[in-house]
Amino acid sequence: MIDLPTEPESLALPLAPEGQSLNIAPRRHTLIRIALLAICTLVAYSPAMQGGYIFDDIKHIQNDKRLRTTEGLHKIWFNVTEDYQHQYYPLTSTGYWVQYQLWGSKTLGYHLVNVILHIANALLLWRLLWLLCGRFPGGGGGAYLAGLIFALHPVHVQSVAWMVELKNVLSGFFFLASANLFITWCFHRTTASLWRYAAALGLFLAALLSKTAASSLPLALLFILIWKRPGQLKKNLTQLIPFFVLGIGFSYLTKFLEENYSAGNTDLGLDFADRLVLLGQTVWFYSSKLVFPGDLRFIYPRWTADASDLTQWVDLIALGVVLLVLWLMRRRFTAGPLAAAAFFLVGIGPLVFVTVAYMRLSYVANHWVYWASFGFIAVMGSVIHYVPHQIFKGKPVKWVIPILFCSLLFARTWNHAHLYENRTILWRDVIEVYPDCEVAQLNLANSLRNTEPAQAIYHYYQSMLFQPDLSKDAFSLGTHYFDMGYPDLARFYATKAAALSPKNARVQFQLGRFCMTHGDVDQSIVHLKRSLARDPEMHSAIALLAHAYLIKNDLKRAEELAEKAFELKPKDSKTLSALGMVRARQGKNEDARKYLKQAIVLDPVPGDAMLNLGILLHQEGNLSAAMMYYNKVLGEQPNSAAAHAKLGFAHAQRQQWQDAFEHCSKAVELEPSRTDAARKAAEALGHLGQFDHARKMLEQILEQRPQWPQALNDLAWLRAIDGQTSALPLAKQVAAQTKSRVAIVLDTLGAAYAATGQFDKAIEQAQKAFHIAQQSGEASLASGITLRLDRYRQKQPWQNFDRSPGSPGSPGSPQPNHAAN
Repeated sequence: MIDLPTEPESLALPLAPEGQSLNIAPRRHTLIRIALLAICTLVAYSPAMQGGYIFDDIKHIQNDKRLRTTEGLHKIWFNVTEDYQHQYYPLTSTGYWVQYQLWGSKTLGYHLVNVILHIANALLLWRLLWLLCGRFPGGGGGAYLAGLIFALHPVHVQSVAWMVELKNVLSGFFFLASANLFITWCFHRTTASLWRYAAALGLFLAALLSKTAASSLPLALLFILIWKRPGQLKKNLTQLIPFFVLGIGFSYLTKFLEENYSAGNTDLGLDFADRLVLLGQTVWFYSSKLVFPGDLRFIYPRWTADASDLTQWVDLIALGVVLLVLWLMRRRFTAGPLAAAAFFLVGIGPLVFVTVAYMRLSYVANHWVYWASFGFIAVMGSVIHYVPHQIFKGKPVKWVIPILFCSLLFARTWNHAHLYENRTILWRDVIEVYPDCEVAQLNLANSLRNTEPAQAIYHYYQSMLFQPDLSKDAFSLGTHYFDMGYPDLARFYATKAAALSPKNARVQFQLGRFCMTHGDVDQSIVHLKRSLARDPEMHSAIALLAHAYLIKNDLKRAEELAEKAFELKPKDSKTLSALGMVRARQGKNEDARKYLKQAIVLDPVPGDAMLNLGILLHQEGNLSAAMMYYNKVLGEQPNSAAAHAKLGFAHAQRQQWQDAFEHCSKAVELEPSRTDAARKAAEALGHLGQFDHARKMLEQILEQRPQWPQALNDLAWLRAIDGQTSALPLAKQVAAQTKSRVAIVLDTLGAAYAATGQFDKAIEQAQKAFHIAQQSGEASLASGITLRLDRYRQKQPWQNFDRSPGSPGSPGSPQPNHAAN
């Protein structure tokens, strides 16, 4: 146990005598105390060290494109309103930028920096309080205790464990460093020490560039001067003018940006009287959390501030009484508590009178009390140190209360830091007391998508119940349904999100993606273009639009977009995959193979690149290799409709009809818009002899695409070989659509005539089909037509499903077996 020496009897401690050394304590004691504070703080926050991204971390760190380039650093400093990122805190954003260059998206480094800065802040607070309380043999125990309490207080967990709150700990560091230098210069002023004043002003500017809440520093220094140097107030006040100018200027800038670019048109429904009531409520709320930090939450329920309710004025009246008592005590005892209370009030009070975006959720937040707590904790440290020392003078028991109090704070901080291990734990804790918090419901749903998908859907619906007019809830639910294999629901909610936020680039991109899944390529292109109109460099939208133009056979646009995507992200697997498919369509198979293999190297997990390489090999006739890649994709993505469809087509080429049916029907189940796969499944059923089932599938296809000639021809063929007279009108319709120029269509028309007993017409159509098949190089079909001509000349209809001889079904190909169906 470290024996911390006592301080004088009074809390009104004198300043360090001028000219004396400002060493805080003998070096050995100082180092031991620093080590004790640092180790305790690191251990207390260790549960949060491996925590992932939560809430605003995703936007400001993980997804902030500015952190990735040197150009982004320029935007951080000089693009104040363009692409506004919630606040203009360029030094904090530069901190993110530097860390991103060092450790990318790995979270440990971000957490460690926050904790180190918090430790530094506790040490700076200790030094500042020591400067104000005087120099005593062995150091100021009350000042050190206040620093230790600040380091271990659980109300600060949100500011330290939440990565995005670098703005708090960084601005706090510059705030306290500036205060230390200003007080040192002011109380021990010499001409040679003028650099301290300039440095203090520079550090204050750095604090403002980290977070504007540091603008309360000039008032804090003013309160200190009134308390400690009232006789030199006029002289010292002049030195504070530059501080006030900077503080007021940055405060107005932040107020303007918050109300015009972040909070928008948010109306909290509070008039001036309501905000006065709220002031009293928030002061006592934060005071209670600092004294009794039991029930701490990431987001607190938002209460109602109503000035018409006279009982709600009690908090403000009580606050006035406390300030009056402290004012009356200032001469008899000390003005220190009054200065601390005044700073606490100005630290949190201004927030009540502005509309901050976060106030949509709650009027209070633990991270808002970080700087304001300096004065409050200074008084706590003094009282907890002073009182036992007065009661148990010279006895070791005097340390029991300080040690016990710090131990309780340590335990509570360590326990509270566990909430930041992962976002699921955090949001469940919020919902426990704030179930109607839309943000908490939405974020909990997002955290459960992979582990508890059904529970995620429940929380998405809860979030929409509480805020039905927010697009992000519908957007997230639509994405979740898509990942679960429900494309219709995905498109429905994406459409709803787009209606609520038509100018949101991500929403438009997602809707374009879902339209593509449904086979609605034209509509997909519309939404992808809208997305790029809002964000011209959205790489994912560019790559997908290139794919859409590939489907439309617009190779020129597809190539332009794929190359643009390549310029933006040359080492992105999706980009290389898209460029590879463009080259394949251009007949440049070697280039296509090169890009697709590079994509697989970058992302070895089977996906789009591997699927596209399989398609390329399939087109080249390397069926075995293609099927191997399709199976690899399905091993990783069992719900890939494209992979199932392509594998089904490959099995059909090998006349493995059962496997072809299973994979093609699975593709249709996953994406009902895949009518090509549905048609191939119906063909497989025909080869398996399940004609009724095949007809039903074709009829369902035609409900989606009623004029699709291929499906109409297939259905007419099935009806013709089954002897149904309804085959003839269908066959005539297809012949008219194709202007009687397609061999297989005329072959079907001949079979339909034969089914109705019109064999002369059947022979006529079959002969036409035979000549067209010979001219177009369809030798297998021509051979089959020869067999049918023989049948028609014998006045017999064709009843085999297989059109060509030599297939597994000929001459004994499946006959209609209704009992089997």
